[in-house]
Amino acid sequence: MNGYLANRGGQAVFYYIEKKYGKGKISELIHSLKGIGNVDGAFKQTLGLNLKEFNERWKKDIKRTFWPDIETTSDP
Repeated sequence: MNGYLANRGGQAVFYYIEKKYGKGKISELIHSLKGIGNVDGAFKQTLGLNLKEFNERWKKDIKRTFWPDIETTSDP
């Protein structure tokens, strides 16, 4: 993603983090990123998930939000 879509994608990620983990985790993540210097390590330290795990959970939440039928079914 780049340009406008990157901006909207970033907003969606921060919205998910706030909804799932609380508003304070956003600033913790930014401070961890500044200290550690890489995104994967900052996510692991702040949320307890590596970037791949976080991405999978975030995409699943996006699908539940925008595809209501998925919300009524359970994972296999």
